[in-house]
Amino acid sequence: MKRAFIYARVSTTEQAERGYSLPSQLEACRRYAEAHGYTVVGEFEDDYTGAELERPKFSRMRDALEAGEADALIVYDDDRLTRKLAHWVLLSDWFTAKGIEYLSVLGGRKADTPEDALRSNIKATIA
Repeated sequence: MKRAFIYARVSTTEQAERGYSLPSQLEACRRYAEAHGYTVVGEFEDDYTGAELERPKFSRMRDALEAGEADALIVYDDDRLTRKLAHWVLLSDWFTAKGIEYLSVLGGRKADTPEDALRSNIKATIA
């Protein structure tokens, strides 16, 4: 079984009210992990804007991924990871370089294809 971290983020009360609460994101990610054969070895939550790349728990999670403590990262939706296209491109390249699988409950596993890169970039632009 592959080891996975879960990352959840909210920045407003409105997000929590629309079903993006931290507990609902975590639960959906846990179910996704179980259904796809991943063992969750860590969970990280931030109540912080997605427009900033330096977030308290996000930074700790990146350090742990860098140290090889997990093989994959699961988020509820791509916009929980970041709300800036430039950050998405940097993170996506970093995941690929480090061999980290990036999975989204709503978006699935990211394939290394031009079509998937375009879809991800469009979604990051909209976020």
